[in-house]
Amino acid sequence: MFLLCFSTCFYASRSGQSARADKYYLKCLEHASRLPETSWMQALVLWARLERSIAAREVHEAVVSAGRMLVVAGAGEHEPMKALARRLGSEAQNYLGSAASPYATYM
Repeated sequence: MFLLCFSTCFYASRSGQSARADKYYLKCLEHASRLPETSWMQALVLWARLERSIAAREVHEAVVSAGRMLVVAGAGEHEPMKALARRLGSEAQNYLGSAASPYATYM
């Protein structure tokens, strides 16, 4: 059930259905609360949060979510998820940071 909630949140975020994304993100949080803190599946909750942040064009939140995703994936010793977290964090900052936004950071 957890993976279904994650995939629905992911799809809703990518397709601009923010209310639906929020609904399924909350369901992801609920399911994840029953998982060990070191489970790599906790990183999926952060990935869902990252996708919602990107859809809302919230640079800081997206970068923070990617950083937390990296830490959680590391704790779960999930190397592919760690690589994905690095890539998504970089892409979020590059993509969203180049857009006009009050949260944009320029380096």
